[in-house]
Amino acid sequence: MIKLFLIALLCINQNVFAKKPVTYDVFKKRTSLVLVIVLDQFRSDYLIRLENKFEKQNTNGRVGGFDFLIKNSAYIPFAEFPVLQTMTCPGHAMILTGTTPAANGINLNDWYNRKEKRMQYCVEDSEFEFSPRNLKTTTVSDEMALVQRAGKIIGLAVKDRSAIMLAGHHADYAVWYDHSQSQWATSGYYKKGLPSWATQQNEKLKLENGKEWNWKTKDFDKKIILGKKSSLASPYGGKILFDLAKEALKSEKLGQSNKTDFLLLSVSSHDYAGHKFGPLAPEMESMTLSEDQLISDLLTLVKKQLGTLNDVTVVLTADHGIPLLVDDLKKKQIDSGKIDNLELYKKINTKLDKEFGNSGKKSWISASKSLNFYINQDLISEKKLSPEAVESQIKAVMLDEPGVWKVLTKSEFDKGLIGYTEELTSPIQKQYISGQSGDVVIIPRPYYLEKDDNNTNHMTGFSYDRQVPLIIFNHKVNKGVYPDHASILDLASTLSFILGTTSPAGNTGKPLDIF
Repeated sequence: MIKLFLIALLCINQNVFAKKPVTYDVFKKRTSLVLVIVLDQFRSDYLIRLENKFEKQNTNGRVGGFDFLIKNSAYIPFAEFPVLQTMTCPGHAMILTGTTPAANGINLNDWYNRKEKRMQYCVEDSEFEFSPRNLKTTTVSDEMALVQRAGKIIGLAVKDRSAIMLAGHHADYAVWYDHSQSQWATSGYYKKGLPSWATQQNEKLKLENGKEWNWKTKDFDKKIILGKKSSLASPYGGKILFDLAKEALKSEKLGQSNKTDFLLLSVSSHDYAGHKFGPLAPEMESMTLSEDQLISDLLTLVKKQLGTLNDVTVVLTADHGIPLLVDDLKKKQIDSGKIDNLELYKKINTKLDKEFGNSGKKSWISASKSLNFYINQDLISEKKLSPEAVESQIKAVMLDEPGVWKVLTKSEFDKGLIGYTEELTSPIQKQYISGQSGDVVIIPRPYYLEKDDNNTNHMTGFSYDRQVPLIIFNHKVNKGVYPDHASILDLASTLSFILGTTSPAGNTGKPLDIF
């Protein structure tokens, strides 16, 4: 027995000391530029399935895109978001804060504001229209800015929420595409306003808007009208974003000061196309190959401008994945379908009217979004009902629906009576915000989606939504492919270590074992 104990202790000690330290000279070497590229709705398997079609590194004097990053970085193919629901705003908020929605305040793209009795957008601001004020902690670049070690901080995306969540509280610029104006825009929260290089790009957009562009491959030929929102669900959306990024890089002379600059990008167009076409469509292959070229263009420019990539840190990841189209899944005999909220409303109202008396013209549900249902609290008060009793009846109706696996209620959460396995309880605790999340939340079965205008959708914690690639390029890391299912929360700690700065205030991750 003693011998077995000593062997076990030796194994533990070997594990403890398995991590090799870096020398202080390596640790203290500064990073001149941090380039973060988030591919919105980018499944882990895109980089694997399309590997042979990517531009090879160092082709015709170009750095290369995915191929270069995969082969010269720490590459974790299956990093994970450890939460119940994955979507754009929470995903982008987690990437650089290193903490979950329960701590950073961003649990959904939109939630019901019970006090004002309306839906509230994750980055809305009553003073400036848009801002990061709903984000209740700091990002990596915020921490650098607080101690005056950050140079310029620039967040760019087609989606406003993506640019803002990446840019954090102390950005110089957060710029996004205003669909109503078909041009780049910002918010008064950022005191420097819209930069001149974005204004110049807007002039180019004005000349392009309304023109026809052919999106053509061997599999399809589509006519795209530039300037329309639909044009962003094509390689054109990525092109205008990277054109803007290159202008920012040159005009702001990023990476050329004695501080660390941040250029933070989110490729929103991949998400627009993915919702429409599904991840296996030839359109998504075309989108990914286009992004490969755009990343190569940008990295080539960075190398030209700085003379080297040795002082640059590049991160490539995603905010969530996506399942296959329901029709495709059914053809492969996988149980799948869509949950119809309107039909549920009818069944819930009928059930509650029967149990608690007719509600008249009022609905028992005030709002629902992203599988979160908000009960009409005025009606409950009027009828002097227990919220727990109403939630229980709604839960019973929902559990009878095909595709509904579990149902979480606010009362259960508040009393700590979740009662699920750790694998499900932990993501709930990391995501749910009492008073902001729904009074009743549906947890669907795999491959069941909320019915909406999209052909496919995410917002679950299943592997197809949860797992994303994570690539970290830096002179300090040991390049290679890592099998760990690392948490995306570990990225902020890892970047903080690379930059030699304090981790974000709410950070719960740990530096990845890649050094």
